[in-house]
Amino acid sequence: MRKQICVSCLLMFLLINISNAANIDVGDWQIDVINNPVVDIPLLITGGEGLTDMVLRVQVADGGPEVGGSINGPALTAASFIDSIWEDASGGYVLPSTGIDPGDFPQIFEVNLSLIQLGDSVPADGILATITVDASEFGLTDIGSTFDLMLGGTLAGDTDFMPQSVDILIYNGSITLVPEPATLSLLALGSLALRTKRRK
Repeated sequence: MRKQICVSCLLMFLLINISNAANIDVGDWQIDVINNPVVDIPLLITGGEGLTDMVLRVQVADGGPEVGGSINGPALTAASFIDSIWEDASGGYVLPSTGIDPGDFPQIFEVNLSLIQLGDSVPADGILATITVDASEFGLTDIGSTFDLMLGGTLAGDTDFMPQSVDILIYNGSITLVPEPATLSLLALGSLALRTKRRK
């Protein structure tokens, strides 16, 4: 009986802690490499406590050859905090810049953000940030390629928040390069025409 009570208490404690954790779900995204290779991806956070500071760390694939990786992926070109949870802070927020200079490391970046007013916080529920991903270096031969899109487990570490007591569960996502439907239809018709021609 004692064992059952201890196990029940432990399970209850774990469930309470998990339910109080904030969740970041990056999601799985598709980028039309032909007609719309540059897209804005909103990063959502739900169910958490008040936040005062953030170190946003984002990485595509293994970070790319520039940092010792082997995968050339889409570039990260900007991070925006417009219409994000940070705009709810009464005293505003400060960060070095909202633009990212991909420079030597186009597949990985880190942005620091802090609330200005001491004691201010924002609820961890809404759009955390919007990142811009540029796949314009890719074409038809790259269709179907999928790349990890990570906020956790990046080469620079996990996206992090203050206060440090805030529990965050990060679910990384992906980017898949796709053609828009009309291009896909043309490719299918071309393939069908080649098959028919070969049979004759």
